[in-house]
Amino acid sequence: MKAVARNWAGERGGAEATAGDPLTAALIAQMPPRAMALAETCEIAIEDVPTVKLFFSLSTQWTHDTMSGRRIGIDYSRIPAVAGMLKIDDLPERFLDIRAMEAAALGVFAASR
Repeated sequence: MKAVARNWAGERGGAEATAGDPLTAALIAQMPPRAMALAETCEIAIEDVPTVKLFFSLSTQWTHDTMSGRRIGIDYSRIPAVAGMLKIDDLPERFLDIRAMEAAALGVFAASR
């Protein structure tokens, strides 16, 4: 999942494409266009599909530093509402994965400055 987050954040290369998998293809079809293109380059395990879907759905819920405009993290208070809309019930189990994906994306954002 960290590779998916890094890819989403702008990193390219090195991941195996798995868009031919029916489950992955179904997930990709539900994503915004930019996320679709990025997800096609990373392998997503079946059990991780809801977490990845949640992470992509939180793409507008990042907080930014007011001075630099740099992303500083996901607004965690928004996660339950977004998870609820996606009908993801096992949020406590997915929270650590969301944080790991967030950290991976922040690493890419920091490297691109």
